[in-house]
Amino acid sequence: MNYFKKLAGQTAVYGLSNIVGRLLSYLLVPLYTRIFEPEVYGVVTEFYSYIAFALIFYTYGMETAFFHFSEKKKDNDKVFGTGFFSILSTSTLLSALLW
Repeated sequence: MNYFKKLAGQTAVYGLSNIVGRLLSYLLVPLYTRIFEPEVYGVVTEFYSYIAFALIFYTYGMETAFFHFSEKKKDNDKVFGTGFFSILSTSTLLSALLW
């Protein structure tokens, strides 16, 4: 039973940010449709979909891996440094290629 409790806790920690972000996006749709004209709202929605797609390539799940390994390892500075410089270097390279 302890395994399921630990699994539920880790799932809540790792998935909470995704759930909150998607919930806010859903709840803000009525506000966006009142503020923006349909053409502008379409552009904003398309822009958000590009951002969501680009985040897959920019972060490649490193934030989840960071939380996973920082829990298991004693040397959190090394885990953070590896994740940070990995994302920084690949994001810089990808941005330069897209520029």
